[in-house]
Amino acid sequence: MKIFLFVLITLTILSCKTSKEHSVIIKNYDTLYSLTNLSDSLTIIISSTNLSEDVSTLSSNDDEISIFIYPYNDSSISTPPLISNQFIFKKNKMSETIYYKGIKNLINKDLILFLIEIDSEKKNEEIDLLIRKSYIELQKGYAAKNYLEIEKQIGDDDILGIKVLPNFKSPTTIDFSDIYRMDKYNYEVILK
Repeated sequence: MKIFLFVLITLTILSCKTSKEHSVIIKNYDTLYSLTNLSDSLTIIISSTNLSEDVSTLSSNDDEISIFIYPYNDSSISTPPLISNQFIFKKNKMSETIYYKGIKNLINKDLILFLIEIDSEKKNEEIDLLIRKSYIELQKGYAAKNYLEIEKQIGDDDILGIKVLPNFKSPTTIDFSDIYRMDKYNYEVILK
């Protein structure tokens, strides 16, 4: 009985310990057990009504999607992303939700969001470095639909969307819809 009480008290104390991390990402979001203060969290909902890889018989028919949100100070990206996460979208799973603790640090700040469809074996850390190195070329290539320039900068991965969020306010909804290599896609990102 004493051992049980000791373990219970120890676990209770450890669970009350708070982290200094600003970013909390929960992939299994049915319960919000990890977030204690929802008033300071940003909910990011990414959903699709049309996957980018659902036409080709050679593709997996799944979309491996990464989202990156950076501070965008003086029109430059100089720090690692505030938010970086990767998901797999399937015909039966067309939505994901993540949470960022620290929304007060984002309000009225300039941000830039990248939505990338991963076709390579690169990890998010590698893609982040490529984005920070060549974000200007990526923005120009995306705006001009210059897929050769994008491929030159990040390889086989595809940019589904880039959005500058000047003086960010919540809620914000962003739609990314286009046709890439004969395959139409539609993604919505809600920041609230």
